[in-house]
Amino acid sequence: MAVVCGMIGGVAQTSLMRTLPGANGALAITDNVSGNAGFYFGNGFVSVGGSIGHIASQGSTPALSSCGTSPTLDTGSTDFAGSYTTGSAATTCTITFGTAYAAAPSCSVDANGNATQPTFTVSQTAITVTVDIASTKYSYICVGKTGG
Repeated sequence: MAVVCGMIGGVAQTSLMRTLPGANGALAITDNVSGNAGFYFGNGFVSVGGSIGHIASQGSTPALSSCGTSPTLDTGSTDFAGSYTTGSAATTCTITFGTAYAAAPSCSVDANGNATQPTFTVSQTAITVTVDIASTKYSYICVGKTGG
């Protein structure tokens, strides 16, 4: 086991790097606060856990605006990835990041099912989806670029 120290979001962090028992020598970097194994990207913790290796993110929760009447952001959505359902009469939607990126991230936004795929733009602070269909579910994922 080794102790790894560094700065995350300007805050000193201490994590544990250890070999996982029964995992053929796989390494885990463990968050010292929660004990979750994973890696930090930007301000969010991305965990790689379970026997099947799902990737999950923890971090800031974005906000929806201009998404028609009564849009919903799915529980567990973060700046890194999530999904939302547009409200009635929606033609655009803005997903404002809970924590702005230092540079515009690389994002993908996809309509779930057979709906027409949206067009969108990305800035440091938000994703603006310009071809939304009312009452349709969309999923997004954003990965920060070097430096933020």
